[in-house]
Amino acid sequence: MKYRAVIKRSGDWWIGWLIDLSGVNA
Repeated sequence: MKYRAVIKRSGDWWIGWLIDLSGVNA
């Protein structure tokens, strides 16, 4: 859920999406 929070805070949905993918892959 931290990934979603980052998306809202940074305002860039793609940045948060990439972070989410990285977390899942890692």
